[in-house]
This record gives sequence, structure tokens and C-alpha cells, in this order.
Amino acid sequence: MKKYEKLSLNEAIDNFVVHHKKKLPADIQGKIAVSVIIPTHRIAPDNKQDSINLKNQVTEVEKQLHEKLDKKEVAVIMDHIKKAQELIDHSHNLDSLVLYANENFAAVIKLPITVKEEAIVGPHFDVRPLYKARQQRSTYYIITVSRHKIRLIEAVNNRLIKEIHNQDFPYENTEYYVTDPEKLAQDSFEENQIKEFFNVADKRFKKYLNENPLPIVLAGDTKMTAYYKGMMDNNRMYIGSIQGSFDQTPDHELLPQTYYVVQQFMAEVEKKYQSVLDAAQSNSTLVSDYNEIFRLVNQGNVKTLFIGENFRLNGIVGDNYLDLSPNNEPRETDEDITLDIIEKVEQNDGQIIFLPDDMISSYQGMALVKRY
Repeated sequence: MKKYEKLSLNEAIDNFVVHHKKKLPADIQGKIAVSVIIPTHRIAPDNKQDSINLKNQVTEVEKQLHEKLDKKEVAVIMDHIKKAQELIDHSHNLDSLVLYANENFAAVIKLPITVKEEAIVGPHFDVRPLYKARQQRSTYYIITVSRHKIRLIEAVNNRLIKEIHNQDFPYENTEYYVTDPEKLAQDSFEENQIKEFFNVADKRFKKYLNENPLPIVLAGDTKMTAYYKGMMDNNRMYIGSIQGSFDQTPDHELLPQTYYVVQQFMAEVEKKYQSVLDAAQSNSTLVSDYNEIFRLVNQGNVKTLFIGENFRLNGIVGDNYLDLSPNNEPRETDEDITLDIIEKVEQNDGQIIFLPDDMISSYQGMALVKRY
């Protein structure tokens, strides 16, 4: 990885999530890990305050670094951070921004999720925002499909973020259609033309999905949505469809219909995870005691770790024990132990799932399903 870089979510996950790996890439490992996390704004004039908020958090990071490192070491890290800040165009912010840094590099990632403002200096990068962004479903793409036109829209819940208007979309079909009566009589010929149109559209869409991998809702008649889904290179991001003709449908009429699909999908996902928790509790493979979770994670006996979206576990990690803060109130020397646990789960190829806090509250914010 370059010393100063803007990363997409997928690139950030490749670099900072230690899944299927035993350690971070050599150029990312360092003596200390800096994580700056701030909420940001997509539109002016609100996004004018984002650079100020980032500078404030960077100032807090510098203060923490001086408490842990000597002046020369701090200067190297701060130089990386300042050069990474120069890469940021706040006029194209999403809903949050993460800056990771150490003595070897600094990287900036823009994310489509809400976050709490934090400046963390410690032994681990706070990768929770990356997981949450990958798992979130409230922000999504809408692709309206017909044989004549394809639109690309980004939305959050039932609110429009933007409709793409550039050289890619809306994509009008000016090439892949049939006027010859003999060919029109051949169903397969017309079908192939439509599929080729959709294939080109999906290739145009791929760069948006790579940059910002969000769930996808298709909108069109049953035949067209089935064709398009069949042509998609990445249909695992597909979560549902609505039926109708939407070439000219205004956003305020379209979004309530797509949001209903998103709500249904989110409810099904939460229902699935609750079933996993219930089944694990029934067969005695579920653990919610923090010390026992720590012991099992260190042994590699972890299939899935469920954790509340905003849960923090304050304490100190010993060689083979946890020194937990009374009532989970942070002491001056405490760190967030969940970051250590998350990294160990990653190293042992376990799955990490973030759940709404109220859904996991009966397990005190965290629960582990054992492998055996």
C-alpha cells in the first residue's frame, strides 16, 4: 500500500481486516495504531464543517501520541496524517470518514454509515466501521430496468441521496433493439439484444459498486428484472425487486416502494441471526461471559462473534486474562478490549456480526458461538 492513500471500502477491508490471514500486511504493521473516525455530510453547506471536525480529532490524536511516543516518532506519524488529509475532497463526502495511520502509512476511507466521533491511539486499528459498512443495509442502490432505459439511484431508507446523471447513467438503449419484422418474430433474438444492453449497463455500474459496495434493489417488470439479475456480475448484493414501469417515475414515488423491500430484507436478516443465537443457546454452544469469550477466542474456538453496534468493553488485556473496568466505566489506562477480541476472531477465521444494540442487550452486548 502507498504511504498516503484514499481507499474504497473493499480496498480497506482487504488491507485492514485480517480475515484468512495471520497478520496485517507488512507495510501496515507498526508500533502503534491511530484510528480517527468522524461523521461527515454529503451536501453543502453542512460538509464545510467536516474538515474542521477532522482537524480537531487529529489534534486530539497528536496529544495522545505525545503521551505514548517520543517527539521524532510522533512527527513521522503526524506527517503521514497531514499528507493524507490533503487527499480529502470534502465536497464528495459520504456519511462518515475513517483515517488510519502509523509510522509507515496513512489511509482515508469514506463510508455510507453513521458513526460516533472518536480519536483512538492504541495497539489495534478500530475496524468496526469497516464491518458495519459492509453489513449495513439502510443505504442502497436502485437500478430501474427496462428495454429502453436504465437509471441508477442511491438512497438511504426512504430518502434520496442522488440519482446518477453523467455519461454512464441514465443509459438509453439506442443500439440494442430490433426493427426488422422477421427478427422481431424470433423471441430469442430480441431477448439476446436486451441481455446485451443489460450486460453493458452492468459493466458501467461495476465501478460504482466497487467504489461503494451497497445492496441493490431492482425495479422493473418481472421479465426485465429477471434478465438483469441474470446478467449481474455481483448478484450477491441483490436484496429484492419491485415490479412496474419506472423509466419516468419520480423519486418520491419510487423510494417508498424500494424502502419496503429493504425493510423486509433487514427484518429477515435479523430473524436469521436471532435463530442462530437461539439455536446456539439451546445446544450449549453460546457464551456471553466476557472472560470465557476471551479464553475461547485465544484458543481459536470461535465460529461467530455477535456484538452490539455501539458496544465497548473497557479494561486491560493481560497475557491470559482480562482486567475489566467496574461497571464498564473507562479508567485512564483502559483500552477497548473488543478491538483485541475482534482481531483474534479474524485471525482464527471466525465470523463477526454487528447487531442492533437492543437485539444483543440480553447477552450484555456480546455473544460467541463456539466451533465445538
